[in-house]
Amino acid sequence: MTFQQFLLILWARRKIALRIFGATVLTTLVVSLILPKEYTATTSLVVDVKSPDPIAGMIMQGMMTPGYMATQIDIINSDRVASRVVKLLGFEKSAEAVEKWKEASEGKGTLESYYGNILQKKLDIKPSRESNVININFSGAEPQFAAAVANAFAQAYIDTSIEMRVEPARQYSAWFEERQKGLRVNLEKAQARLSSYQQEKGIVVTHTPGVLTDDVADLAMGLVLSIGRRIPQADKFVRNGDWVDDVFALTHKVSGARLGIVGMGRIGRAIAKRAAAFDMAIAYTGRQAKADVPYVFYKTATELAAAVDYLIVAVPGGDNTKNLIGATALQALGVKGYLINIARGSVVDQPVLVQALKDKTIAGAALDVFWDEPIIDPELRRLPNVVLTPHIASATVETRQAMAALTLSNLQAFYERRALPTPVLECQ
Repeated sequence: MTFQQFLLILWARRKIALRIFGATVLTTLVVSLILPKEYTATTSLVVDVKSPDPIAGMIMQGMMTPGYMATQIDIINSDRVASRVVKLLGFEKSAEAVEKWKEASEGKGTLESYYGNILQKKLDIKPSRESNVININFSGAEPQFAAAVANAFAQAYIDTSIEMRVEPARQYSAWFEERQKGLRVNLEKAQARLSSYQQEKGIVVTHTPGVLTDDVADLAMGLVLSIGRRIPQADKFVRNGDWVDDVFALTHKVSGARLGIVGMGRIGRAIAKRAAAFDMAIAYTGRQAKADVPYVFYKTATELAAAVDYLIVAVPGGDNTKNLIGATALQALGVKGYLINIARGSVVDQPVLVQALKDKTIAGAALDVFWDEPIIDPELRRLPNVVLTPHIASATVETRQAMAALTLSNLQAFYERRALPTPVLECQ
């Protein structure tokens, strides 16, 4: 049969062909009108495998493996994500949805698992072949609902991914915290035994006051500038190359701000002297008001915290000042306030401070001292609104030389049976 003969046959039967074509179109139209309409909503996720992990702070090797994208798809399809989607959409708040679940399951299982299974059946996850994009498709009778479910799956995946990374860190943190409690108790007992032994045996204790005052005050102001102007974060911003595509967030002015000093001793006065050069409004608290200083006095640390932008802790450690800065003082400091501690870690209730920083109850903190240093709470290390230094307030060559010289002077006076230059009166 030639092509021309084929065309002649079709022409001869053109009426039958037209009827068949018309019937097919009509049938398709009728079926489309009878069947309920179904809409498909799509949302896309970009899985970044090249940037450092936000929790670990480094590029994870597992993120570079070929199966990483497949793993992410499995997570999106998981019951854990589906259950979170049900919660995000608020199914449990709908009396109709709850009643339908009870009728269908006779109260067995959970509402989240029941509706999660239904949503998963209409979910279609498609990864891009040549990129790190994952498309989440959901089909439903209502376009708004389909879009809401697709977006909810994307959000639930993000939340679950963060949760999966954070959970090990939380477990480590809980383990370290439990260990720290025992070590803290042992340390306090050892210190008490040492103090009793010193007094019993007549052991004289000296220290090196005065020589480190300037260095500690210098660091206190350095920490004020560092946390207020976010200098370490800005340094990291430049080193990471973020400046090329982004703009560093605005910070807060230090000059002219309100400064509160907890403890107006030698170090507190030195800090105030430096702060005055920044035209800061200075106030303080302590055991009692000082007649020879011109600054405003507040009776409690909480009252002082409520009145300042920067709160510097500069009091001795010990039982009298333990957890002096706690929840009440931090709440008074407020969401725009910064805490700076160059005193002793015990003066600040550290778990309360960490929670305040996480909840952004305060703006930030700059710390040179910690509980159980050098062991630092992992959560504190991960927070972006802190500046941390390794107890270096007096760590300069000049000051350490002066401390050594004063120590030798005390030893010489002791062996020569002269009055000690700098005894610790509480240990006499």
